[in-house]
Amino acid sequence: MLGVFRRRQKLFQQGDLGLFVEFIQSLIPVNGSKFNLSETFKRLAEVGIDGIILNKGILKEFIGYLPLNWKIIVQLSAASKHGLPYYNRTLICSVAEALRLGADAVSLQLMLGNDLEDKMLQDLSLVLDDAHQLGIPVLVDIRPQGGQIVNEFDHGLLDYCIGMGIEWGADMIMVSCRKSGLKSKLIFNCPVPLILKFTGKDLTFCFNLVKEYSTEQLAGICITDKFLKNNDYWSDVLVKLRNKLKKHNDHR
Repeated sequence: MLGVFRRRQKLFQQGDLGLFVEFIQSLIPVNGSKFNLSETFKRLAEVGIDGIILNKGILKEFIGYLPLNWKIIVQLSAASKHGLPYYNRTLICSVAEALRLGADAVSLQLMLGNDLEDKMLQDLSLVLDDAHQLGIPVLVDIRPQGGQIVNEFDHGLLDYCIGMGIEWGADMIMVSCRKSGLKSKLIFNCPVPLILKFTGKDLTFCFNLVKEYSTEQLAGICITDKFLKNNDYWSDVLVKLRNKLKKHNDHR
C-alpha cells in the first residue's frame, strides 16, 4: 500500500500544479478530417505538459510518441457515444494490463445519480483492490449524470462528488468544471489530490480559476482533446496556461 502514496506523490512535481490532457475517442473524424494523434503528441511535448489520460489502445499504438517524462494514466472504463443509457461505463482494461502497457496510474469513470450507479461502484471496488495490491494509485473521474440529476455542474453536486470520492477510497479525484463561478468548499479541504477538468472550448474560466484558487490541495488542471480539436491555435493557448501554472507554482 505504501507504493500507492509514493507513486501518487511522483505524479505531481513536488506539489506543483500539473497540466494533463485527456484523450477520449480521439480517432473519430472531426469536420471531415481525422485527428492526427502522432503530430498532436509531438506538439504537446513542445508545450511541456505533465501527463496524459488515455485508453489502452491509443497507448499501445502510440507509445513511441510519448516522452518518458510524461505521467501516463490509463483509463480503465469506457462507453461509446451511441450506447444506452449514455451514462453507462464498463471496464475494458484491467489494472495488470495497464501496468504492462506502462501506466503510472489508472483511472475510472464513475457516474452518480442513475440506475447503474451500483454497477459502477462495484467496478470501483474491484479496481481499488487490484490496484492497491500492486501499489498503483487510482484516479476517479466522478460526474453526476442520469435521471436523478438536473444540473451536473451544480456547485453542491461538485462538493458531493468530491466528498463521495474521498469516502469511497479514491487516491485522486477529478471533477469537471464549466464556465461559471466555482464555489466549492471541499476544494480547500480535500485530503487527496484533486484535478479540475475543463471540457469546453474556451479556457478563460480555467485561467481565472488558477489565479483565484491558490490552494495547496489542488493538484492539477486537465484539458480534454475536445479543446485541441476545436482550436487551431491550441499550442499557443496551452503554452500560456503552462507559463501561468509555472508562475503560480513559483509562488506556492
